[in-house]
This record gives sequence, structure tokens and C-alpha cells, in this order.
Amino acid sequence: MQDIPFFVPLVSKKSKGVAAAVMQVVTQVRALGLPLHRIHSDRGLEFRNASLEQFTRLHSIPHTNTCGDDFKADGRTENMVRVSPLVP
Repeated sequence: MQDIPFFVPLVSKKSKGVAAAVMQVVTQVRALGLPLHRIHSDRGLEFRNASLEQFTRLHSIPHTNTCGDDFKADGRTENMVRVSPLVP
């Protein structure tokens, strides 16, 4: 199994926008015919909201978390955030 990171640049970290972006990525992954084993995020409040919880439950997608206050817990994601301004 290989992990392929997807990301959507957002203007804000509001729950509604984050949930919509996660749903967009899930749609893209499934359209590519790739397996989706889980959604992994930190414990930020933007990832803990009713619409995202309902979406993951409805689509039987496990949502796992790292510690919200330890950026080193998910170094790969933090690296993607760092280089994302370089992506056209």
C-alpha cells in the first residue's frame, strides 16, 4: 500500500470550508479509482465538526487523528503545508 497525499489550499480554517475540501478530495480519489482507507488529520477543531463526521460515517471512511498540538506528529503533512505555496 502506498500513500498519496492530496491537498486543497484554503483561505481559512473554518470547519465548513475544511469539510467541503475533504469531501472534494474524497470525490477526486474515488473518481481516480484509488482505494481510500482512511482520512487522517490532526485534532484541530476544523476537522471535528458534524458535517465531516456525518460524511465519514455515511461513506464508511475511518477518520484517524494525530495530536493537535504536536506538529512533529505528522511531519509529512507539515512538509506538504510548507511546500504548497510552490505548487502552481
